[in-house]
Amino acid sequence: MIIKWVFLGILALIPFHGILSTWAFTNLGHELVFKSWKEILLLVVIVIAAYVLIKNPKMSRKLLGRVINKLIIAYVMLHLVWALFAQVAPEAMWQALAINLRFLAFFVLAQILVEVTADKKFRQLALRVVLIVATVVAILSLLQLILPRELLEWFGYSKETIPAYFTIDRNLDFVRYASTTRGPNPLGAYLIVPITIALAYLLKRFDWKRVTQIAVMTGAMYLTYSRSAWLGLVGSLATFTLFFSPSKIKRFSRVALPIMIVILVLAVGMFKSSDYVQNAVIHQDPGEGGLVDSTGEHWTATKAGLEDIAKNPLGSGPGTVGPASFKNDGQAKISENYFVQIGQEVGVLGLALFLAINVLLAKELFIGGRKSGIKGALFASLIGLSIVSLFLHGWADEEVAYTFWGLAGLYAYRV
Repeated sequence: MIIKWVFLGILALIPFHGILSTWAFTNLGHELVFKSWKEILLLVVIVIAAYVLIKNPKMSRKLLGRVINKLIIAYVMLHLVWALFAQVAPEAMWQALAINLRFLAFFVLAQILVEVTADKKFRQLALRVVLIVATVVAILSLLQLILPRELLEWFGYSKETIPAYFTIDRNLDFVRYASTTRGPNPLGAYLIVPITIALAYLLKRFDWKRVTQIAVMTGAMYLTYSRSAWLGLVGSLATFTLFFSPSKIKRFSRVALPIMIVILVLAVGMFKSSDYVQNAVIHQDPGEGGLVDSTGEHWTATKAGLEDIAKNPLGSGPGTVGPASFKNDGQAKISENYFVQIGQEVGVLGLALFLAINVLLAKELFIGGRKSGIKGALFASLIGLSIVSLFLHGWADEEVAYTFWGLAGLYAYRV
């Protein structure tokens, strides 16, 4: 079935989207086409899936009977209505609609696939694809330690597309590695899902292959220097071990985790003035004399976004804020918080719908996580990625959103 293979293809290729699309449009042109390949494919298979649903009323009633899908439909309709009144560039509006809705469409598509295929092996294949691809991406990130920093310029990376390498406050002693993704923050957030899934497998049955995968992916995560991703990973792994790990590990974790957190906080406090902590943790280079304060900029942007919601609780429309707003002749508004962004775009009602969708999914995964380690890992990943989205536009990153919501759609409603 074409839907199945397109679904797997997106899961496999999405972490390489940054490097593949950049190389393609810088050499062949047609930037919009190459950047939108996954949305184009998704739209095609959604049309095919809609035809399947029309031909199968029983399946349609089953899927529409789920409250989460009704909320998704309401959320989509709200976006479409608000888009009619948004005073933005057309390209910004279309990009915002794609960013905000594509992963939910992928989530629904996954549910349809489960009903059509009724094949447990397909879900297991999807997991293997994600773990193998994530391991390859992580290995490529580690290789960047020894390869020339400018290597990605051969693939079209530049100041106008994607930087060939990233740094903390322009300090070349702290280069941030992004592998084949668009940046170190998306790479770090993306790795939360496969690391947590690999841990679930490892705790079920010890396997050196899983140990190696976790070590490689965690190493790549470290090299991103993405504080939000680090926090998200800690939140995800702590959630999994506290709620879904074997009893002995669960009991140990409830004692060890608080102690480890206290030790970590004390260590950061004691060595706060060191060059490493100032750069890697605080992201403020002492050599800059305090001129660059990324932490302060994050909070300032989020505060401004909250004030914007208070002034305009109905929202200003898709494309007015967030990554898509860069298309508005340079009039970008970035809140540094995905949830705040949604509130700014589609108002308090839109934010409430999105939060309700997340809560319903979390409830389904949490209940199923007691019997299924994968569901538990996905619940934990949702917690971790929600933490990331409090500090960044996490769900706007395609490798993060497609991977998590695709797997969640395959597993949330199946034993």
